[in-house]
Amino acid sequence: MGVRSGYNHYQCDRCGKEAYLDPKGAEASAWSKLQRISVDKATSEDPITAYEFCNDCRNAYTSFDRPQDDAFADFMSQPARDRAAAQAQADADAKAKAEQEKAARQKEIDDAVAAAVEKAKAEQKAEDEKTMIKVPDTPTVTPGTGSGSESGDTTDTGGTETDKNGSDSTGIVENPSGSDKEND
Repeated sequence: MGVRSGYNHYQCDRCGKEAYLDPKGAEASAWSKLQRISVDKATSEDPITAYEFCNDCRNAYTSFDRPQDDAFADFMSQPARDRAAAQAQADADAKAKAEQEKAARQKEIDDAVAAAVEKAKAEQKAEDEKTMIKVPDTPTVTPGTGSGSESGDTTDTGGTETDKNGSDSTGIVENPSGSDKEND
């Protein structure tokens, strides 16, 4: 077998694995050249550092780098989330205030309706009192007591009422002596 040209030398910057591979072959595509910017070099003239990784180290770096990417994305979106949360709170506060105002207006309406109902009841009662027929007070007559004398000086004689003088409601005077003859 002769010398073959066109092969590249690959060496992993992490584990040190080496391979001579055809750059157009399938095995060479498993190797990756990654560029990384570290915090310490971020302000330098050449902040990017390039690394060559074999397939295994590239997978390990990706699992290491993915949480950092997610953390960075979270870091970048934090102000937007804060603004969204503040807006949501402002919306909730505005909705609560609107509900309170609505409840206050409804209470005013309910109070006004209750006052109007009370006023209408009072007016109806006054109108009813104006149209009511008033009957004057009259003395009551108990059956069997005669004319209903109010003096209170009557004696019950079993059906006719007599006063102290012995006269009944018919004007006849009883015989105070108790005899059946009339006085001459």
